[in-house]
Amino acid sequence: MSEKLKKIIEDAKPRLRPSSDEVERGKKVYSLIESRLKEAFRDYGFEITLQGSFAKGTALSGDLDLDVFVLIPKEYGKKWIKENFISMALEAVRDLNPGVRYAEHPYIRVSVDGVEADIVPALKVSRGSEAETATDRTPYHTEFVLRHMDESLRDEVRLLKRFMKVANVYGAEVRVGGFSGYLVELLIIKYGSFIRVVEDAAYRWRIPVEIYLEGYSDAMEDIKNIYRDSAMFFPDPVDPKRNVAAAVSRKTLSKFIVASKLFLDDPSDSYFFPKEPGLDVGSIEKIYCSGSQCTCPVGVVVRLNSSESPDNIWGEIKRIARRLYRSLESEGYEPLRYGFFWNEQGDLGLIYVEFRDCMFRDRKIVTGPPAHARDSLRFIKKQLSGGYGFWIDDSGRVKGYRSWRYGSVTDLIEAKKHLFTGKNIYGVAKVVTGIRDLAKLFGDRSYREWLIEEVLGIPKYLWDRFQQTLM
Repeated sequence: MSEKLKKIIEDAKPRLRPSSDEVERGKKVYSLIESRLKEAFRDYGFEITLQGSFAKGTALSGDLDLDVFVLIPKEYGKKWIKENFISMALEAVRDLNPGVRYAEHPYIRVSVDGVEADIVPALKVSRGSEAETATDRTPYHTEFVLRHMDESLRDEVRLLKRFMKVANVYGAEVRVGGFSGYLVELLIIKYGSFIRVVEDAAYRWRIPVEIYLEGYSDAMEDIKNIYRDSAMFFPDPVDPKRNVAAAVSRKTLSKFIVASKLFLDDPSDSYFFPKEPGLDVGSIEKIYCSGSQCTCPVGVVVRLNSSESPDNIWGEIKRIARRLYRSLESEGYEPLRYGFFWNEQGDLGLIYVEFRDCMFRDRKIVTGPPAHARDSLRFIKKQLSGGYGFWIDDSGRVKGYRSWRYGSVTDLIEAKKHLFTGKNIYGVAKVVTGIRDLAKLFGDRSYREWLIEEVLGIPKYLWDRFQQTLM
């Protein structure tokens, strides 16, 4: 390890550790919630426990979230949790600004003294493999990590978490499709340090990535059969038939590999502490249109049911964006890429598609079946009846020209408006074209960050160095 790299890592460690004040504040908030829940469920004798990164000592400074678990005997079952738990727990914390969130089953989020806490019901099981829901395993995850973690490794976990947060690959939720906190902890237990994880990712990982802890190699074939489409496989030591890395998408895994390569190539503390981008709308337009010509970005603003679970909404946004992209692709309009944005607060989201041009002027090439195929004659007749000829390419396929059905991207999106509906998506509110209008759609910081990273293609950890090249 170079002296520069070593210094960056050693300087980052103390900055990532929660201060004693943060830890004390977290303990006080937990104590308050615990006493409320014990009183609410005193006739039931449910066990109230602290789980997650705070309990494991792997939380990041400035990012303290508490996971307060209520362990409920299995005989009560999931139905009892849905019908009774939420109302009783809400009453217990009614003055703590509670809100109901949804995952596999409902849970409650409260905010106290700047600390967010999730109150999560889980069935009490005797081992992780008996879990009926994902949360049932959590106490065993905490127990496993505590057994294998010391203060030195906790520093390494925080380094990897922060690196992944800046690279926008941290979090197993649908929006990110990335690395959970537990997976990060297991990676550090496996490799022993942040730098070894990053080096292995940069130089040796090939998708699909297969990693396991010592003693769990036999579980790999099982999870590969169960989770066939995963980009990454890592057997859960608490429940070896479960793939801890199932949420990690191919795109997110690739983003982590690229960030690791770039970090090792030119180390910088911006991979842990990125500077604010100083880009206004004019600067964004200038960067986007660098070169001889802009492409054509299209923003489709959709109405959302913001009271629904964020994971459910993200799932619908992603499905609609993919469906639109595939539909455009299949019709020959050659969209360059797509994306999506939502700040998880308002009732408007965005689906983004990029084209080479906002107008479709030239004829398009359509590809038919091989000449020997039964339906090749149908393709040829359609060409001729439409006033077009045809030709056979070197592979023996029938091809031809046709005119575009729609002359512009706005006409095209208008014709596709039926695709922008779902259970929690209520159609199109607005369509804009061009980078300037796209950049003005939302005014919050998260949108500007999304524009810079997803539309301009400048990851957060490169913001500062990229801006220096523009000066």
